[in-house]
Amino acid sequence: MAQLNYNKISFRNNQELLEILSNVKQSSQPLTLENTIVKNATKKSRETKEPYSVVFPSPVYVTEKLFVRAFVNYEKQVNKVRENEGKEADFKSQSLPWGKYVEGAEGFIIEHNGEYYLRYYEKMNANYKYSERLWHFENGNELTSEEKENFKKNFGDKKYGNKIQGVSIENEVNPKSTKFSGIIRLVIGGMVLIRSGYENREEKSQILKWHLNKIIN
Repeated sequence: MAQLNYNKISFRNNQELLEILSNVKQSSQPLTLENTIVKNATKKSRETKEPYSVVFPSPVYVTEKLFVRAFVNYEKQVNKVRENEGKEADFKSQSLPWGKYVEGAEGFIIEHNGEYYLRYYEKMNANYKYSERLWHFENGNELTSEEKENFKKNFGDKKYGNKIQGVSIENEVNPKSTKFSGIIRLVIGGMVLIRSGYENREEKSQILKWHLNKIIN
């Protein structure tokens, strides 16, 4: 089982993380999330039609430290925005487009094809502007500003407005999700959850550089 050290809990695998998070009080609360994700990409450039493998040497990763909010009632939050915009609070949420909620952790943890995902909302945390992101290749080399812009424009996921919510684009309620397997550290509900092997990092070090060094070595 996960081992407790004061308010710090180390977890060895995704199942242990699931057990811990399933017992967190389900009420809207701030969350600090540190993780690494692999960015989805198209096979060819939208502009030049060049294959991805010709333009980039490996998949693109993003190592992040995010200030977000969890356990948000999606339907209520959209209706709150609608009310603030002078519209009827008659929005009804639909079922998830993929996966299903884990029983006892509805609105927070999703299971899909044997993987667990944490659902969160970034702009609902007052500190979200202090979030950090480091874009890098598999070998740890950072993307240049030109490479990042090229990836976003020609290979990354396209962004579309959410017409179903019926709110202005700047006020959209956008839930995001991340795989448990990429999570390194979480701060939630008075607990600090740390993946086993990452407990001894220097708190004052550059957090993203430190994570990146652990990931590639």
